[in-house]
Amino acid sequence: MCRFSSLRRMIVLVTCLGLLMPEAYVRAETPAAARRPDRSVAPAAIDIAMEEGNQLRGVVTDRKGLPVVGQPVVLTARRNLVASTHTDSEGGFSLNVDRGGVYHLSAAGGFQVLRVWRPSTAPPHAIGQITVVSSTPIVSGQNSPMSALFCNPYIFAATVGLLVAVPVILHNRRDDRTSAS
Repeated sequence: MCRFSSLRRMIVLVTCLGLLMPEAYVRAETPAAARRPDRSVAPAAIDIAMEEGNQLRGVVTDRKGLPVVGQPVVLTARRNLVASTHTDSEGGFSLNVDRGGVYHLSAAGGFQVLRVWRPSTAPPHAIGQITVVSSTPIVSGQNSPMSALFCNPYIFAATVGLLVAVPVILHNRRDDRTSAS
């Protein structure tokens, strides 16, 4: 009987220590493939020269190099919409840009930071047309409905409370029965 008593005490002690440990020690490390990209490092800007008439031209392709048809193309500057259009039957697009500057171009899941230049002021290495490669969004499949349920702090606390309280209640009931006999 003494062995089981000390075993119970050890189980209770380990359980309490597990509850008191910081979450970082208990939780598994996020796989490298599922980690979010570091947003503190901005993607490199591409220098692009506008065509005459302030036209910014480009093409949207998939990873195989095939044109992506009918996809929206959005050009923003400081989160403000500058221009938008849809790709044509060959994946091409043309946007009217009032002036040069730094812009964000997004199309079919692809994203690019552009430094747009007027034709007369563009540096020699500036390209005349941008190619945006569409990308599929990354979907993390490691979260199950049960993990979403236990991410709620109230449900988690109630579950832990039950896991601790039920054995204690059962243990105390046994003690009450033996003392009543």
